[in-house]
Amino acid sequence: MTPTARRAADAAIVAWLRAAHPLDGHRLWAAYIALPDEVDVAGWWTDTRPGSRIALPRVTAEGLVWHRWAPDDGLMPGAWGLAEPPPTLPVVSPEAIDGFLVPGRAFDAAGGRLGRGGGYYDRTLAAARADAWTIGVGYACQHVQALPRDPWDRPVGLLLDERGPRPPRRA
Repeated sequence: MTPTARRAADAAIVAWLRAAHPLDGHRLWAAYIALPDEVDVAGWWTDTRPGSRIALPRVTAEGLVWHRWAPDDGLMPGAWGLAEPPPTLPVVSPEAIDGFLVPGRAFDAAGGRLGRGGGYYDRTLAAARADAWTIGVGYACQHVQALPRDPWDRPVGLLLDERGPRPPRRA
């Protein structure tokens, strides 16, 4: 994708998130800080109002640690050169999170996800409540027919790209 196309796609995805899931304090959402080839959803999670509830991940040797975050908390350099929430912020367990934005390298029609191979989101989603929202966020060009799946893989409940949301096809 060209940088212009990527920015337009990111803006369309953020616009849908703002309309469908406003940060109104009713739900605790887990967002992410995008790697260069991922959809940048920071325009959604930085658009917080008083009472908004956001959790951002910090990468550790054991996996992702989720921290309650607000814009005044700032971010600091972390793993892989990504910004992360300061480790002094309150930790949030995956069971307390109502919805997860889940990045991926590819998504299939059944909600399967291909990550980066570290299992960070696999472990997080395995610990999440069964009723937690899971939104797989990617570009339309990252959608494929089928991906290999391991028994521990949890498919996402909604696929979101610049064309809008759609439920995965279930077998």
